[in-house]
Amino acid sequence: RSHPRELLPSTASRDRRDSVVGGRPDRGQDDSSPSSKRPACGSASRDRSVVVAEWAQAVVTLLGVGLLAALYWVVALVLVVAGVGKLADPARTGGAMAALGLPAPRFGARVVGAWEVVLGGAALMAPRGGVGTIVAALVAATYLVLALVVAVAIRRGLADCGCIGVRASAPSSLHVALNVGSALVAATVSVFGAADLVSGL
Repeated sequence: RSHPRELLPSTASRDRRDSVVGGRPDRGQDDSSPSSKRPACGSASRDRSVVVAEWAQAVVTLLGVGLLAALYWVVALVLVVAGVGKLADPARTGGAMAALGLPAPRFGARVVGAWEVVLGGAALMAPRGGVGTIVAALVAATYLVLALVVAVAIRRGLADCGCIGVRASAPSSLHVALNVGSALVAATVSVFGAADLVSGL
């Protein structure tokens, strides 16, 4: 015959059953389990996102400044090249000016060429702010005038606008758009500034 004490569950057995049925953690469970040491993944992800966003913003800012300066240098170099072409062979530009009814076309072609060379060189060398701002504004105004001249040449059906000087250049809407875009680049530089060629290199 069994003793009554043998029919009763032990204290240890009751504790284990209570921990399973009641959902309570075992009192003997070690607090240093892997689940308790699990890192906060959400916080780490947010930290990485912030770092990536800051780096992306810095890169975009640097690229934006560099791109604006590079575009402005191209705009200035185009002025210099066009001006040299007009000085080397003013006949084409003078012919276009005569067709547009402008006085002293050959002399005017040389004046325009000299203006473009001086202004383009100043745009490349002028420091940021002060004189550089004034030069950039003059570059923008010059390109707007050139865009207007090309638009008039298209309207009058000229075969050559004389923009390059040494070679024929048929006026087109693309030509007008490029001049307007160059004016916008120079106007942006006059407002926000950009590094000159010497400082940029």
